[in-house]
Amino acid sequence: MDKNTEAYYVTPPTMHLPAEGIRVALIGSDQEWIERVTDSLEDTFPTITTTFYHLEEHTKGSWEWLLAMSELADLVIIDLGSATQQEMLIAFLHLGNKTWFNVPEDFDNIALLSLLNTISANVFGTSEQLHSMLRAYLGND
Repeated sequence: MDKNTEAYYVTPPTMHLPAEGIRVALIGSDQEWIERVTDSLEDTFPTITTTFYHLEEHTKGSWEWLLAMSELADLVIIDLGSATQQEMLIAFLHLGNKTWFNVPEDFDNIALLSLLNTISANVFGTSEQLHSMLRAYLGND
């Protein structure tokens, strides 16, 4: 990451509205997944200050905070492997270009995958795929 930029990691109950940069809501509380995605996004946007909003295992019940932060976010990324039903409902409120779904290799809910395919959702399997898809989406290949 460029030394002139910063990344902020915001969890409940903290409210942080950055003055600049991109705001990313991560839905799913798997800490390893959060680390992989945040590292990938810092590589994808190396010159942009990035704020990450996410829950941790002990704050999983803070759906109100997650709803508020995802409303403010420029990008919402959902881990289908660790998101609860309530978190999935919040994610589906934001369907569109700002919503991206991470499908783990062992994910086996064919009905949900079919739905995501039918609505042409942004779906990725690895951090590298997310990086490539976002760069292509932004026209920065």
